[in-house]
Amino acid sequence: MSEIPSITMETIRNTISENLGGPAHALASPENSFSLDEVPDLSGKVAVVTGGSEGIGFGCTHTLLKHNISKLFVTSMKQEVVEEALNAIEEEFGPETRKKFIWKQCDLSDWVQTGKVAQEIASQTDRIDILINNAGRGIMTRQLNKDGIDLHLAVNHFGHVVFTSHLLPTIKDTAAKGNTARIVCVSSNLHAQAPKETEFASVAELNKDYGPQP
Repeated sequence: MSEIPSITMETIRNTISENLGGPAHALASPENSFSLDEVPDLSGKVAVVTGGSEGIGFGCTHTLLKHNISKLFVTSMKQEVVEEALNAIEEEFGPETRKKFIWKQCDLSDWVQTGKVAQEIASQTDRIDILINNAGRGIMTRQLNKDGIDLHLAVNHFGHVVFTSHLLPTIKDTAAKGNTARIVCVSSNLHAQAPKETEFASVAELNKDYGPQP
């Protein structure tokens, strides 16, 4: 196996650090700098995290529970992954914290189901202080959802639009009562690889197969 040139490794390291903190965090202005140590006590607050049982989403879930969120709705696809997350939470924080974690199975490519799940969440709480739209799929082959939309776009973008729209009344109501309510959308810089002539003008354009990522 040939050795990876040092300049390539340096590029890889910089890219990772810029996306996960590192130089990008150091360059942030003081008023925009933030660390997990500064997360305030979240007692009495309610949060929703899509894809919150693994990866970055579980990092969000862990942080919210660590800082005493009162209720946490988590959506994801696979129950076995959720069980692993719940076991890890109970082992670290105890059974009472585990009870704060409320799982809703949700396939964001199915917009009818997504809407129903969001409505179910809204019916089970009178407030939503934090919504983290984190769930996403890296789909390397061209696939369509049942509505005929590119699966990657259907899950990562449109699914969250549907999900958020059904939770927005509760979020707005929470804010109207003098609370700080936040919607956070987790994304990446993959959009930089999109063709510059993209106009989002038609379904055919959205579904165009550009092949594997370069």
